[in-house]
Amino acid sequence: MVRADEIKVAYTEYAPYRMTRQNGTKYGIDIDFLNELASRLGHTVQYVDCPFERGLSSMQTGKVDLMTGMLSNSEREEYMYFVEPAYRKASAKVFYIKAGSGISIERQEDLYGKQVGVIGGVSYYPAFDLDPRISKECVITFAQNIKKLVNGRVDVIIQTEIVGDYMLSALPERENVVKAALRSGVEQGVYLAISRNSPFFTERERITAVLKDMQAEGYWETCLRNYMHVGGKHGLARAKPD
Repeated sequence: MVRADEIKVAYTEYAPYRMTRQNGTKYGIDIDFLNELASRLGHTVQYVDCPFERGLSSMQTGKVDLMTGMLSNSEREEYMYFVEPAYRKASAKVFYIKAGSGISIERQEDLYGKQVGVIGGVSYYPAFDLDPRISKECVITFAQNIKKLVNGRVDVIIQTEIVGDYMLSALPERENVVKAALRSGVEQGVYLAISRNSPFFTERERITAVLKDMQAEGYWETCLRNYMHVGGKHGLARAKPD
């Protein structure tokens, strides 16, 4: 029988989708959406702070029940159930370089021979993820990647454009970082994923039905508007944390 208390969700900071206030409470586009989904299911949410890779391993064992912001691949499908439909589309993946470095990244081949900063366990887009000629260095957070870039420990870093621009806007290193020309506009669905070892896996059909209702209502777009505005670079606006 499914436990009636909380859905345990692996949580990794990923502004503006997932953020943490100074008092420890969670907020952001995906958080607002997920809290509403859980409420309609009659559950509350417990967010379990962990690096992304640990979240994946916790999904494998069923230590956590769900993750948001997931890209589907065959390896993950072995232990995750991706709830259809995708609740949002991934935005472009872009590359950032140090200002004045003289590095030019205009096509994928320009990454060869460079040290590229990535976040451990994250999928970006297949042509990048599966290219063995790209040397990747893993960290836990994007902020760590920014520091490594500015300090010359990596040559280039990759991130989802909305997330990268949003996070950079709050960092002191932002003046020393510029966006490279290379970008991936590959459209990918972004999913809620349920651990196949979670007791909530038996509720997947009901979760799917509630998600479809929320999509038909445009609920995720409503959450998005709370953190973004029309106009400006990427329509980006920093939401107040309280």
